[in-house]
Amino acid sequence: MAEPLREGDANTAFFHQHAAYRRQKNVIHSLQVEGAVILDYAAMAEASFTHFEGLLGTPVDRRYSLDLDFLGTHPVDLSELEAAFTEDEIWEVLAKAIELGILRRLARREMVTSGSLYADDVVIFRHPDETELRAIRGILELFGEASGLHTNFAKCSVSPIAYSEEEAHGAATVMECQLAPFPVKYLGIPLSIRRLSGEAFQPVVYRLADKLPTWKATMMPRAGRLTLVRSVLAAIPLHQLIVLAINKKALKQANKILCGFLWAGRADASGGHCHVNWSRVCHPLRFGGLGIPDLARTAISLRVRWL
Repeated sequence: MAEPLREGDANTAFFHQHAAYRRQKNVIHSLQVEGAVILDYAAMAEASFTHFEGLLGTPVDRRYSLDLDFLGTHPVDLSELEAAFTEDEIWEVLAKAIELGILRRLARREMVTSGSLYADDVVIFRHPDETELRAIRGILELFGEASGLHTNFAKCSVSPIAYSEEEAHGAATVMECQLAPFPVKYLGIPLSIRRLSGEAFQPVVYRLADKLPTWKATMMPRAGRLTLVRSVLAAIPLHQLIVLAINKKALKQANKILCGFLWAGRADASGGHCHVNWSRVCHPLRFGGLGIPDLARTAISLRVRWL
């Protein structure tokens, strides 16, 4: 809320309606404790503290307990098990599997990556060989038995890059997962073995358009709409702009939505509503613009970082 306040949005009906809704949504009006309804805020705070103190902060008497010393089991510090697997540990496992002949190198070059790991999203690049695929499945199952983090193969997929149709279906059968031909999505980015068509970028345009009905643009001043354009709408495509060269048609549609919302409060605005040329609007504030990012130039600058 700090940015709209600086932009002069604090005295609008939209601001007060939004603030009142958030305040009412976050308020606990009553609590029921042992059949009695508590309305006083101080009493509700005391009842909440007492409840959670009894639930979490007080030891409970147990009828039975384990004598670890009698069983010959000594306490072990398990804090290291909570640490996330590092990238080096993952590559060491893959290198060891290649060294033992369980897996084959994807190429003779050392720089070819064989996988991508981000949080719980994993991509593994392997040959369409049944023995190798069964080894991958065995490694994942062994990891699940050791860590308790089992792979749900029903939610996994096989995406053939240079497979024949027979090899692709065979790989899906061995891994017991679905077959997902390209283009596919990974971490929200469409991936393809060919040049992406304009249709692949339409979800970004739809996300921009879907945002507008949730805002009561007619109750906002232009300063409030400018803040939303700069802080929210212009930031939605950034994730894909970092790695993809979005075609001109999709960029034109995105800019049209930003322009329409700024000047008219809707996705589409005619020339009469647009008081200043859009390229001038995208100039920095010190150069006479409104500081809205130019998506085309932003895309180029983001992809330059990969050089």
